[in-house]
Amino acid sequence: MSAMPARHYAPAPAAIAGWTVLAIGAVRLALPQRDVRQIELATDLKSSAAGESREIGWFLRKNGASWPAYSFDESLRLERPASAGRKLCVFMGERDDAVRGVLCNRVWSFEADADLRIEAVPGCMTGMRSPATGLAQFEGTAALVTDRAALVAYLDLLLEPAHDEHG
Repeated sequence: MSAMPARHYAPAPAAIAGWTVLAIGAVRLALPQRDVRQIELATDLKSSAAGESREIGWFLRKNGASWPAYSFDESLRLERPASAGRKLCVFMGERDDAVRGVLCNRVWSFEADADLRIEAVPGCMTGMRSPATGLAQFEGTAALVTDRAALVAYLDLLLEPAHDEHG
């Protein structure tokens, strides 16, 4: 009797449905709604002292946990202080010790995966340091598609002590 190959089933649509698009100046980042833990006002963050760290601030939770928040410029480099207009913070992560936030100007939510048509990253963008896992058309412009894992890995790269802020 021969072994049957294992079938790989896609997760149920309800488990992966929907997108959240963040406006970071003119840049749009699209990530699956399943990766978004919470959205807060930037004014609710406790600011980090200048020069203290790369975080813009911390969101202090009632359970005693605190989540760091970061701000990107339009080149997706960390910036401090945050650019004007960054009034929302989108937090991603599953465990309190792994949650991180990204400041943005605006957030859009879409209920269905079909609301954004995702395409592969073009060859000219491969090899670049970027959180992009794909591209999508969004309101007449391109949105960089990412997910929590890719965005956190990119943020970790930027936070490495040896990483040059301009590189």
